[in-house]
Amino acid sequence: CVVGKSLIDLKSKLYKKYKAKSINHFFAYTTEVLPWLGDNSFYPSINNFTQFNISVLFLSQNLYNRSTLPTEEKYFADPEHNSLVLRQVLNPGQFTTCAAILFRFPGLIFYNPSMNELACGLIGLNASLSEGACILVRVLAIPIAHKCLWITKGNELNYSNEMNTCTVTFVLTQYFYPTLLWLKFILRFIASIIIILCLWNDYFRHYFALVKALAHHGYRHNLDKTAIWRYQLVIGDVWFAYGSIGIMNYILKWSK
Repeated sequence: CVVGKSLIDLKSKLYKKYKAKSINHFFAYTTEVLPWLGDNSFYPSINNFTQFNISVLFLSQNLYNRSTLPTEEKYFADPEHNSLVLRQVLNPGQFTTCAAILFRFPGLIFYNPSMNELACGLIGLNASLSEGACILVRVLAIPIAHKCLWITKGNELNYSNEMNTCTVTFVLTQYFYPTLLWLKFILRFIASIIIILCLWNDYFRHYFALVKALAHHGYRHNLDKTAIWRYQLVIGDVWFAYGSIGIMNYILKWSK
């Protein structure tokens, strides 16, 4: 039979495995802005797009530059303003086509035509290094974020003014809507509780019953009592099985 210490260790590992599997679903949500955190004081005026572009670009450039960002950091997360910053140093002289230089720009999949035009202007040095562009992101006509792209001369990553180089900075800033954030948080919490209960009732609790049975009876009748028997239980990943269940797919989809 499994000795007492081994039984305790096995149960401890089971609990840790169950805890990790059951709450991993909720860990992903905590990487987003929590309802009680963040600055919801900034909402740019969107009545005039020209003024919006100027004000938001000015604010972004003042918040994220060589004086405020860490050295050599291409990626920076600013939880206070709910912003993500991407930077890339380029030598425009190395590129001869618009497509070639575009693929080196950070955040490319989020660009609009004005940003593409700004990037392609570097090929013939037609774009001023002080230029920039911003766009407003809407979902169901509700503004949820803005994105800004600008180009500065020199290498902003190591604070140098290298010849023939420029730094491309892309910033995504999401807006805070406390009511929406609380609604999402509550729905996700409920979804996680349902998943935790299902994992326990349908899967993990049976492991503990198996451990108890092995500890008292072993794996078959008439075991050699003079020997010390030890067992190793392999705990599989049940997410694939749960992903094939319709109700689980529904819960995971609507809790995103």
